[in-house]
Amino acid sequence: MKRASVRILALLCLCATIIATPSTRVRAGAVGQIAADVQKLDATDVQRLDAATAFVRERNARDYAIAPGGINEGRYVMIGGIEQWITIRGDDRRNPVLLFLHGGPGDATNPWGYAAFRSWLKAFTVVQWDQRGAGRTLGKSGPSVAATITIDRLTQDGIELAETLRRILQKDKIILVGHSWGSILGVFMAKARPDLFSAFVGTGQVADPQRNYGVAYHALLEKAMRLGEPRAIRELKDVGPPPYADGRGYAVQRRWSNLFEGADFFIASMVGLALNAPDYRPHDINDWFD
Repeated sequence: MKRASVRILALLCLCATIIATPSTRVRAGAVGQIAADVQKLDATDVQRLDAATAFVRERNARDYAIAPGGINEGRYVMIGGIEQWITIRGDDRRNPVLLFLHGGPGDATNPWGYAAFRSWLKAFTVVQWDQRGAGRTLGKSGPSVAATITIDRLTQDGIELAETLRRILQKDKIILVGHSWGSILGVFMAKARPDLFSAFVGTGQVADPQRNYGVAYHALLEKAMRLGEPRAIRELKDVGPPPYADGRGYAVQRRWSNLFEGADFFIASMVGLALNAPDYRPHDINDWFD
């Protein structure tokens, strides 16, 4: 078997490993290896993986097809001085417009939004936005915008996008839905410009992040000790409880929280959905992991 085929097979096997095994230690290694392997895919790997998943993408394009009279667009729009990626999908242009704010920051939902939001498209025109520093927006701008990724800047980006959507979709107001980090961003946007939005819905709503991290740290350490996970115990004790001076402590908490609570299954599933999403290609996964 050629080297490119081996790499691709290994990547898919790692996704299967996460889903199949109950071992936190094994899954921890698999999640890290998936991210590393995605970054190593060269042009030949990408071409082979693209060809291997083409038939599934074609099938999904049929399954996720928009009804006649609907809207199905993907484009870059100029927001905050850079080009940012949005998709606009819905079965009826007369429906209310719903702008979905993804979590993270940096966890763009566009690759798996075809599957996740399919049922919503009957009632809403759903707009997904790869925020500054995420997904295809990151792929377009590169990492040079990192210093501009602030709450104030992202809030203004979101407001500019809402104004753009009102104009191009001819709607007076937009429904705003924010998930996790997006629930923070949504609060800032709605507070700054309530005239733009008919409703704000927060899911996985963040209320007091510092308290959340403090409670989570002690719960994670207790669970790691109960499960006998030496690596988790070592890493958590090494960073100690929050607040943290840099991002490492939060990254350690997020890593073990994901593994203990099963979010790694979500990561593995998202890799598969991204590979099989219409209008997406393997190279887009690099921007998702960056």
